[in-house]
Amino acid sequence: MCKLNYYVNKINKNVNSKCALCNVNEDIEHFLMECSNNSVMIERMKRECARMNIDFCINNVLQIKALIDIIYNYIVSIDRQL
Repeated sequence: MCKLNYYVNKINKNVNSKCALCNVNEDIEHFLMECSNNSVMIERMKRECARMNIDFCINNVLQIKALIDIIYNYIVSIDRQL
């Protein structure tokens, strides 16, 4: 089960769907591409996209191994379960 607030709220309406920091729906796209709390990961992915000469977009983030590795390493480093 994905433990981002937007998805948990779909199961348990008592859980706020908003990101505690940004006050927008905490969904996958927000977590991976927009959240200020994840700026280190996001900047790493943007640099990798620039190095690979590809767009920083959700499709690439979810498909390209180098970007997935950045996400995985970041999540492990912050000890967050998703």
